[in-house]
Formats: sequence, structure tokens, C-alpha cells
Amino acid sequence: MDEDSIHEDIDQPDSTTDRLHDLALETDDSSEGHTFDELVGRLLAMPTSKSEQKFVPSFLCLYRAFSTPLQLLIAIIEQFGKTKTGNMVVFTKAAELLRYLSVLGTWTTYYPGDFADPKVREMATTFVTTIEKTKNYSAAARQVLNNLSTFLPDEDEEWAFEEGAGSVRSRSNTTSQKSLGSSTKSAKGRYEEVQYEDDSSCDDEGPTPSPRHSTTTSSASSLAKTSHISSQTSDNLHNLETAREQARRLRVIPSIPVSKTRWHQFMECSVEDLAVEITRIDWTMYSAIRPRDFVQYVTRSNSQRVKTGQVDFIGMMTKHFNHLALFVSGMILLRDKPKHRAMILAKFMDLAWKVRQMNNYHALGAIVAALNSEEIVRLGQTHELLTQERQKQFLRLKILMGHQKSHAAYRMAWENSASERIPFLPRIQEDLTKAATANATFIKNKINWSKFEVMGETIISVQKSQDQPYAFPDRTVKGSEITKLILETKVLEGDEECADPKEELYERSKQVEPLTTGTEKKKFDWLRR
Repeated sequence: MDEDSIHEDIDQPDSTTDRLHDLALETDDSSEGHTFDELVGRLLAMPTSKSEQKFVPSFLCLYRAFSTPLQLLIAIIEQFGKTKTGNMVVFTKAAELLRYLSVLGTWTTYYPGDFADPKVREMATTFVTTIEKTKNYSAAARQVLNNLSTFLPDEDEEWAFEEGAGSVRSRSNTTSQKSLGSSTKSAKGRYEEVQYEDDSSCDDEGPTPSPRHSTTTSSASSLAKTSHISSQTSDNLHNLETAREQARRLRVIPSIPVSKTRWHQFMECSVEDLAVEITRIDWTMYSAIRPRDFVQYVTRSNSQRVKTGQVDFIGMMTKHFNHLALFVSGMILLRDKPKHRAMILAKFMDLAWKVRQMNNYHALGAIVAALNSEEIVRLGQTHELLTQERQKQFLRLKILMGHQKSHAAYRMAWENSASERIPFLPRIQEDLTKAATANATFIKNKINWSKFEVMGETIISVQKSQDQPYAFPDRTVKGSEITKLILETKVLEGDEECADPKEELYERSKQVEPLTTGTEKKKFDWLRR
């Protein structure tokens, strides 16, 4: 699993590429793109179908690629003011405004970094503080204020869209900026107008002071009042920081050479314990990744992703994937006798079946890739010692993780996995890379939402899986030993990142089991097919 393999597959036909191609050939109005106001209207509208329910999480995760938090906040405030001063029935109006606050609550809950800019933060706080004075909306507004009381730096600033013709990130999109809203100065003027309209309509609470007079006082007092109250934002932030701290301790550090001692140590571990600890490692790394990190991954180059002081958790999980595959191959090729290789090969096949039962498709992909590699498949004498039942069971896993029809079998299994699950990371990266590179972000002066709709399907899948954490048993001394065994075993003589693992492992495979007869070569060719 590497950067080149992901980008090499972009030109290969599969269902994702076909769908993107079909979207590009559509002739309806959606193929011409959407204005920012149209997308905001859809964001705030009542969802009428299951696909529409996916729009809110997709938009909030992806909008930074074509807009700014300030533009989105102003658009929501303007729509709130229009609806509040409109001629709707009272109950209908209340339901509409509560839904707008719900969207704002979702935004502040999952993406608090969007409000790191003092201007955006002050505007949101002042607006919600004003809404809090109205009895019908006080509870929802208070929850948003609780979310805003949790400060988080903007981790998406380096790759996100930036307003202004002089911006490096938006220089190629100057023609689209007219549809994305006015400049910050004029936008602030429109905000103050909406603010005044909201204040004048809060007749439930009696006379309301001028917003120009009360902005600082009300915002500060409200934040002071809610700063000690726990919010979902602070809970999410705590969980993310905990996962990241744990993930940093699980770095792959191959320092102890593979040996018979470590081979016996591995064979003494039960398949269940191995599967639990491998899944624990994968889940810890996976839960440390924000959904937007995947968007950043396909938006920026490899050199741009590495930022001083930040850990690339996607890269960390990728490195663990590669290391686990090397670990499997190296442990099998360590022993000289076929019976020993067959013993550990059978154990890895059983381990693959167990992680499949735990819905850990990431570890499953690494183990299957290793057992299906050329240096392992060619071991005819070793495979002959395996039972037919075990080989058939592994064949099912091989079909499940096969590349046929763009991993169609895996996609179906993933969708039908209702409980805890960890995705096959290369598939996520490839889907997002294809979606991000197949179509442009803008069509003339409009936003090409069809592109982000495809990306949103993958992002929502990530979000749903991260909302269902595993319930692991407490880690024992044995579990810690298994973790160290996997993360610290050094399979290759040189550096794993610099050496050619395929060549080194294949040379070792030819040493332990050379091809001497034509019959053995035919068996090898059959196994490769």
C-alpha cells in the first residue's frame, strides 16, 4: 500500500470512475453546477428522502473546499433573519428556525475549528446569544453556545478555500467568488442588519438593548455562564485527543530482528488474543483520524501533508498496514522446514478469518495481501500440508478482498456490517482520489456539487463507522507483549521504508523452497493464477 499504487489505479475502469463519468455527461440543471446560496438553502431545508439526510454531514465536511466559515455563517444568519421576519404560520416558523439552529449545532459540534477565527467566533457567539433571549429557541441556542465555548485551532486552514483574489489557494477560482458572497466588510454590514431584525422581534423577553451596545457584554456573560458546562463538542474533542495520544504510542518501530524466539512467542499466542490486539491497534489509529483528514489527504501532496508539530495519522495507519503485511510474510519465511511454515501459515489464515469476524477489514486486507503475495504463493510444499477445508476458507477471504469490479465483494460486506467495523483504508483513499481528480471543483462560476456528492458517500461511511467504537477488554500483560511483538519486529535487514521488501522476501522464499522440477513450476503457475 503506497502513494503510487493509489494513483496508478485512477485510470483503471471501475464503478466509481464510471459513476463520475456519468455525472460529467449529465444534461440536467445539476450538471451546470449550483450556486452557494442554492446549496445553503438545501442545507437548511427539511430533508425529504434518505439521500437528502446525507446532505448535511456531507456539506459540513466538504464545504471548506469551495467556501469559508464566514461565508457559510453569514448565509445561515441571513436565512434565519428572512424566515423570522417572514409571513409563515407561527408553528411552521418555529420549526424552521429550530432546524436552522440544529444545523448550526451540528456544525459547532463536529467542526469547532471552523470557529477559530476571532471574527467568525464573535459573530456566531453574538448571533446565538441574541437568539437565546427568545423563549422558544433558548435551549437550542444554549447548546450551540456550549459548543462555542470549546476552542480548537483550525486544522484545515492550510488546504481549505480562502476568499480573496490574492489568495494562493483561490487564485485559480477568481471567477467563482462572485457567487460565494460579498467581501468580509460588506458581509459584516448585512450581518448587523439581520442582528437588528432579530433583536426587534424578541418581544417575549421585553425591551432589548441595541445590538451595537450589547454585543460584547452579552457574549462575554453567556460564555462565562456556559464555560463550565460540558458539551458534545468538548466530549468529542476529549475523545479525539485521547485517541491521538494513544495512537502516538503505537508507532511502528521495527527494531528487534525476527528470530526463532519471536516465532515461538507468536505461536504461543491464541488467535483470539492476536485478533483483539491487532484490531485494538487499528481502531486506535483509525479513531485518531478526522473525516476531514481524508479530504486533506487527497487535496494536498505528500510533502504538503507533513506539517511541523502535527502527526499524519493516515500515514501512520498506512505504515502499520505495510508493516503487518511484512510481518506476516517474514514470520512464514523464517523457518526452513515446510512443516513449520505450514503451521504458522495455517495460524495466519485462522487469524484472517477471526479479524473478518470482528469486521476489521484493514487488518484483513494486510494479511490477505501478504498470504497472496508472490513469495508466499509459490511455496508449494508448504501449501500441500494445509487441509483443504482451511484453504477453501481462505479462498473465501481472498474473494472478499479481491479487486474485481472495484472491490464489489468488500463494498457489499462493508455495507452489511452493522456493528463495529474498520474499513479497508486503501479503498477509501482510492475512492476519494478518483472523486477529487475526476471533476473540477467549479463549473464556470458555480460549484460542481456532483463531485462532492460522490466524496460525501465515502465520508459519511467513515463517520458512521467511527460513531460505533469497539468494546475491547482491558489490556493484559499478554496483550502488551503481542502489541510489542507486532510493532517492533524487524523483518527486513535494511530500513523497511528504503529497502525493496518484495525483492528481499522473494530471495528468501527461493532459499527455503527452490523450484527444481517442471512439475513444481506448474504448481506455482497454477497457484499464481
